[in-house]
This record gives sequence, structure tokens and C-alpha cells, in this order.
Amino acid sequence: MKNIEVVAAIFRKDNTIFATEKKDMESLKGYWEFPGGKVEPEESTGGSLKEGNSGRAASRNPYRRKKFSELDYDYPHFHLTMHCYFFVPFYRGNQTGGSN
Repeated sequence: MKNIEVVAAIFRKDNTIFATEKKDMESLKGYWEFPGGKVEPEESTGGSLKEGNSGRAASRNPYRRKKFSELDYDYPHFHLTMHCYFFVPFYRGNQTGGSN
């Protein structure tokens, strides 16, 4: 079975999480996904988030990245390992819950 390793950027703000509905792969159409992408052999999981749309979005906005979880799932035609990172807003000054 083919192994695929991906990273997922989970953007969370005010108890809302960003996800998009898959439309590109007929076999996975209607499933939901987080921004991210495939980890290439020469990349680290954290490093691959700096590339592509999820990395550009995170670099334009003041977010902190924190490794959340690693998930494994067997689809009918491949095995998926997903490295999940939370991206939470980075607040400066007095905010509810303290200051950073």
C-alpha cells in the first residue's frame, strides 16, 4: 500500500476552525480538509508548512504554530499520515486570558 505523508494547518480563531470541502479528487469528493499539503522527501513536517498556501497565509498573519497531533488512516488505496499543527492568533498587549 502506498504511504502518503501530509501536514495540516488548523487555523483557529474565536472557537472557529477553518476547513474546506474537497472537490478535486472524485474518490474523496465531499470530504473536508485543512489547508496544508504533501511532505516531500527532503522536507521536514514543520518546514513544509512554510511552502504553499497555508504557509503564505500564516506568514502574512500573526499566528503561533504548535504541533497538535499525528494521525494515521488507511484509505482503500493508500495509507495517510497527517501531521496536524494548530495556528492560533498571536495577540500583543492586554487580551482576555493575559498578554503575550
